[in-house]
Amino acid sequence: MVIPERRQDPAGWWLRSYRGGAEKMSVLEVESEDDVRMIGIWGMGGAGKTTLARAVFDHISIWFEGSSFVQNVRESSKGTGLKELQKQVLKDVLKDQSIDVTSVTDGVNKMKQLMPCRKVLVVLDDVDGIDQLEALARKPSWFKPGSRIIITTRDKQLLISQGVHVDNIYKISLLPDDEAIYLFSKHAFRREVPIQGYEQKLSREVVHYAAGLPLTIKVLGSLLCGNTEPIWLDTLKRLKEIPLKETLKILEISYDSLEEDQKEIFLDVACILKWEKKETAIRILESCGFHAQIGLEILEKKSLINISYNGYLDMHDHIEEMGRNIVRRLHPDEPNRHSRLWVNKEIEEILINDLGTKATRSMILMYTNIHSAIVMKSLRKMKELRSLVTDSCNDDDDDDDDDDDVSEKWEFDEGVQYLPDTLRSLCWYYYPFSCLPKSFQANNLINLEMPDSNISQLWEGGERKVE
Repeated sequence: MVIPERRQDPAGWWLRSYRGGAEKMSVLEVESEDDVRMIGIWGMGGAGKTTLARAVFDHISIWFEGSSFVQNVRESSKGTGLKELQKQVLKDVLKDQSIDVTSVTDGVNKMKQLMPCRKVLVVLDDVDGIDQLEALARKPSWFKPGSRIIITTRDKQLLISQGVHVDNIYKISLLPDDEAIYLFSKHAFRREVPIQGYEQKLSREVVHYAAGLPLTIKVLGSLLCGNTEPIWLDTLKRLKEIPLKETLKILEISYDSLEEDQKEIFLDVACILKWEKKETAIRILESCGFHAQIGLEILEKKSLINISYNGYLDMHDHIEEMGRNIVRRLHPDEPNRHSRLWVNKEIEEILINDLGTKATRSMILMYTNIHSAIVMKSLRKMKELRSLVTDSCNDDDDDDDDDDDVSEKWEFDEGVQYLPDTLRSLCWYYYPFSCLPKSFQANNLINLEMPDSNISQLWEGGERKVE
């Protein structure tokens, strides 16, 4: 079996891969002493940023007069940790264990005085705050020309704020299937390829579930190592219902770093708006009172969402799982108490049994067989609903006359037709009625979409016609 270059020499592969050829050893150019260069490795949690940074560090540190790998800056910097990290860098680079740092300010002064004397390689791993960079690598002038500072982070904006040139910021890619199989095999079988038998087929299923995320691949490989086929099958079945806890824990760090309104936007994307056109999502989110333009940009820079080449919102499957798990976990067995509803079976049970609550803020119900009037009647208890996306059931052509009779019956039953006055965004495909409910006070409604509907006026007897 031929091992791809990335597996044989991950650092060398990385050094060459982004600059178009072996003759140009990327932006690191370790032999150059013309300038101090800061390089960012950016990507979602669990994608292998630390592993890659460590491989690069081990590969090129011999070219420098001093080096320091500062792991897990995010956690280590809490409390009085920043001065300890400054002390670590100074001790590592200067090879002097007697150095002491009494405060962050003292550390800054010592780094400014002592670091310019050596060409150094410093890796700052998992940075999530500008204060960390200001304490550990505030300015290129702190370092001797030829020094290289590598920063790994989930937040692209941190790198931009630090002045890292856009050409020196690299988004780490997820693993293609062949490399994912290789990594999984190393952990599950202690070899480079799956052994013969059921492992080959099931390994492909595991890799498909992991969707290129190294963290998930490693965790599942270690979990399944040495187990029998029934255990493998049961594990894969369980993953379809219960996300992998270790993966969610790592991914949720990015969610925790968001402001409250950004968290709301993220949860709406994870539960409702994934694969929605960006412009449509912005319109819906803004109608709900969110600053959607900047919110989506922040989510993208924090590696929580992607914008596809044709302008649709997307996110990694495990990030989607993480967001939906956040919504579910407070009341795992009571979906009617969730802030967002997106599972048809759960929604239909809530509507049919009139179990709605004011906890629900957003709901998407598509391709349902529940009649529109039943949906409307059952919305009465969702008194805080702000966004609704749904459609009307389309039965076979043979039943069209019956549908018309039913719609006509409900048309005149004003006690049944209902929409919450809190609605800010309403998108109802194939809306079957000629107008909105008389009781609906649309004072909060900002976004109204009724594609392919029967509506001819907003309210019965109203003057404004809907074309």
